[in-house]
Amino acid sequence: GYGPGEDETCVLYRDLAEIYAALLEDRAPVLPPLPVTYGDFSVWHHEWVTSERYARQREFWRNKLGATYEAGEGGTLDLSRGRSKRGTASGRGLAQGFHIDKALGDRLRKVGLGMDATLFVVLLSAYFVLLNRITGRRDMVIATPVRGRNSADVEELMGYFTNLLPLRVKIDPALPFSEAVKRVKDVVLDSFANPDIRLEEVAQELSSRGGQRMSALYQTLFSMQDIRQRVTRWGNLDHERLEVFQPGATEDLGLWILERDDGIIASMVYNADVLLEEDVTTLRGHYVALLERIASAPHDHVEALGDF
Repeated sequence: GYGPGEDETCVLYRDLAEIYAALLEDRAPVLPPLPVTYGDFSVWHHEWVTSERYARQREFWRNKLGATYEAGEGGTLDLSRGRSKRGTASGRGLAQGFHIDKALGDRLRKVGLGMDATLFVVLLSAYFVLLNRITGRRDMVIATPVRGRNSADVEELMGYFTNLLPLRVKIDPALPFSEAVKRVKDVVLDSFANPDIRLEEVAQELSSRGGQRMSALYQTLFSMQDIRQRVTRWGNLDHERLEVFQPGATEDLGLWILERDDGIIASMVYNADVLLEEDVTTLRGHYVALLERIASAPHDHVEALGDF
């Protein structure tokens, strides 16, 4: 999983660290050569979206997101169990942060290894399970941002290379959590193999034939970034990360996760026009409790992992 701008932040941190050190040492900074510009990338991308390979990706997403939902599935998730404040639309967002200690993170990573899955897949699967247990929905779409640097030529380049992929997964509460992980992993692998789609194209086509609007292509967000290797020293300066939560929300709910050396920090960003503070506090507590249960009993059936 990847967060918006994570590549750019890493490139910026690395270049700033080198430029600052060079100024202190009275020398020219040694920065990686750039074989292409962002303008070159834009020209290439304009040609790419008219190619046959891109058409195949568009067909993949059209089939994935356009498949018919069963009765009671699809649409907005009722995350507040009927107590939603929906009706206003200021876009005002709030966030609630929390910490997952390193010991629990290591246990969950071990669970993932036993299921041939990454920590990202385990945490995402737990999020799907949480939403299933809260809402009763089985067929859900969670969007996740992914890196779009598909060529070595743009690895060192500043620019917007992030895309959002809607992951549609069906959760069966009667099956073990390991099966949920397998389903999520399969969807992640298939989706990450088709990472370049422009969702507005799919939304426009589905809308024209009575399908979903752009805003309904996914129901919530999930992002995970591993920042353990990020540069934290510029010359003789150390720096630390300060959490600043975004003041707006484009979705009802989003779960944002950062993995650091001292554990995992996370936040639930939510639309304050829709969800109550106490509802998000409850969701946050349920998610952490669910992770503890998964770490202790990873092969329990989904329905036995918690009755929320």
